[in-house]
Amino acid sequence: GVLRLFGIVTVAGLAGFVIVMLRRDGANTAYALAKLGVPVRLAGMVGRDGRGDALLEILRGIGVDVEWVGRSNE
Repeated sequence: GVLRLFGIVTVAGLAGFVIVMLRRDGANTAYALAKLGVPVRLAGMVGRDGRGDALLEILRGIGVDVEWVGRSNE
């Protein structure tokens, strides 16, 4: 399945949201920012499998908003 989660990380800033576009490691960046207490929303794609489920569970557990993360069968 697809485990590389890439896309857009939005971070609450002084004037709204700062958008950081990432080619890869979006989940790692979102995780690190959330650990620092920064509100984070992640957009991207993960596999529709156990690995994708586990990644989303970890991100949700740390407070990352994963509403914009899609699931793929590939």
